[in-house]
Amino acid sequence: MHTKDDIRLIKVYDGLVFSFQVLSHNYQNLYNSCILIPNENENLIRSFSKCWSIIDTTHRIREIAQSIPGLSKKNKILKDFLKSTSLAEEFRHYIQHLRRELSNNLPNNYPVFGSLSWIDKNDNSKCHTIILGSQIGKQNYFSCIYDRINDKWLSNVCLSINNSTFNFDPIYNEAMKFKEFILDWIEKTYNKDINKIKRYPIFTAQFKKQ
Repeated sequence: MHTKDDIRLIKVYDGLVFSFQVLSHNYQNLYNSCILIPNENENLIRSFSKCWSIIDTTHRIREIAQSIPGLSKKNKILKDFLKSTSLAEEFRHYIQHLRRELSNNLPNNYPVFGSLSWIDKNDNSKCHTIILGSQIGKQNYFSCIYDRINDKWLSNVCLSINNSTFNFDPIYNEAMKFKEFILDWIEKTYNKDINKIKRYPIFTAQFKKQ
């Protein structure tokens, strides 16, 4: 099937649009959720849930991006996106195989779910880190990274697992750059107008007792 007539382009378009929406929704609320953790402990679970939704959604976008008909695997924008978001695959692999990780005779020295860090809302020189697990013997964990060259934090929120840190701000920005490219590319490649859904249809069924 010729690429511009390939119905799979519409399928991947829908998959990407919805995934980008989910990604943006969780990212835009992540920092505000984190800064409330010290005063409202239930925000820890809200923040943690948003973190993993962002990671999982980023991984899903990566998977879809590598299966787009007609898009060369050598495309520079695609390659840059996959390289800059590779941690999503590493983190998802860890959580998907948590059973194996926890059954090791010599477990690693990191908390099971790592550590979550965020920059103080009122004092940009402060960074807060919460350890997501029991304190058993020697524990290693990471916090937010400060870029001394550019004199700023690399990300307002980060999640550390094992020996890796997922910095949400730069990874989200890379995802948005890819979004601008890939949605426009699909719209121009497909030879028919793409129906951009603004409201999804809802069907209602009602059963009445006899």
